[in-house]
Amino acid sequence: MRKSVEMKKQLDALKNEIKTLQAAGKVNEAHGKLDELNTMKNAVTVQEAIEQEEIENFAGNPVEHAVTVDNSVMKNRVFNKQILNMPLTEDEKKYASNAVGTPGQAGGIKSKGGYLLPEEQFDRLIEYRRGLIALKDLCEVIPVTRRSGSIPTTVEDNSELINFDELNDINKKDINFAQISFNVGTYGEIIPVANELLEDIDIDLISVIGRRFVRKGVNTENSKIIALLQTLTPEAGDSYTNIKTALNVSLDPAISATADIITNQNGFDYLDQVKLDNGLPLLQPVLTDPTKKQLSGRIIHVLTNEQLSDVGGAHPFFVGDMTEFCKFFDRKQVTVDLSTDAGFSMNAAMLRAIERFDVQKADVKAMVYLEITPA
Repeated sequence: MRKSVEMKKQLDALKNEIKTLQAAGKVNEAHGKLDELNTMKNAVTVQEAIEQEEIENFAGNPVEHAVTVDNSVMKNRVFNKQILNMPLTEDEKKYASNAVGTPGQAGGIKSKGGYLLPEEQFDRLIEYRRGLIALKDLCEVIPVTRRSGSIPTTVEDNSELINFDELNDINKKDINFAQISFNVGTYGEIIPVANELLEDIDIDLISVIGRRFVRKGVNTENSKIIALLQTLTPEAGDSYTNIKTALNVSLDPAISATADIITNQNGFDYLDQVKLDNGLPLLQPVLTDPTKKQLSGRIIHVLTNEQLSDVGGAHPFFVGDMTEFCKFFDRKQVTVDLSTDAGFSMNAAMLRAIERFDVQKADVKAMVYLEITPA
């Protein structure tokens, strides 16, 4: 794993610590850690620049580095050669079985064969997701190793523990479980790559497909999650106070404490312009990320109007705990394959990248759907 990836994990841990302090009302302590946060952000930026320069230097002079190539570069080279159906050297063969997948093992379906993306490159796709509004990050992500199945889940209720000291029998009603079934779907992108570009065996394929594939992947994930949210029955409202009522009354207090607010650009614009009687804005900045804002301590996540549109002039708001509402079943793998035949007329090869996931509802009481038409 690259050093910058580890540093980002430490950065995320510090952000979570600041959020915890802020939620506990320890504003001064939270504010005191902002200098440390900014220093760590700058350190990550510097480390990423160093790593990028190392990659560029290697690509510019592959022969000079061939003898001392490190594991991460070797994995990249082996992966590229297998994608391009090129023979491996003896040293490269040592990495082949552990560093990359093998043909025909994409989800165990030969007809949809491909090469599993190595961990190093998969981590880079995760890095590309940073800065994008990905609803997946709000859900409970459940790694799965098969295409379909089911998992047990507890049904929320107000029952109490059984008193075994009284030698009570366990009734079926005391064991309240449900099953959540999943069926992982396959979603992909086909990208033309110039043949001249592929002649360089040390080409960084992830730089070619990465950002485009990730952006479309996030859009697809968001679309599926939004469709799930919209299966809820909407409640009409005419003011931001409806959101407060959802937090204070509609949701279980434990759910409300960890709730998020999801809306579109129009909904956020409405909230952002509300001024309270004391002249202060309704929304307050998030200390760990001044680009985000919060309402009653709950972070607001803003999707584009294209992704999440108004309904008859009403702004959509989803208020609740996404980890309880939505389960994201993730195969946690990306497969890549190449066809030189499909792009023959374009003097290009067609690179196909595929990810697999499914989303399912869990606790519908953990989320409230509001459609607010400001009075």
